Amino acid sequence: MGSNFERLVRAKALRLGIDVNTLLDVLADKVVLTADCDDDLEGALLAITNRDIDEYLALFGR
Repeated sequence: MGSNFERLVRAKALRLGIDVNTLLDVLADKVVLTADCDDDLEGALLAITNRDIDEYLALFGR
């Protein structure tokens, strides 16, 4: 990960009130499910909402 992406991940995790690793897991899950975000990870990251987090935690629990 580039430093700008890492900063973006940390900021998004802080904004959502979750752990960075959880956010990265949600991002990976979202990219795998949609398969159309591969070229734009930053866009996929920014599109993650609290609903995405809740759905992920309901499925995989953390």
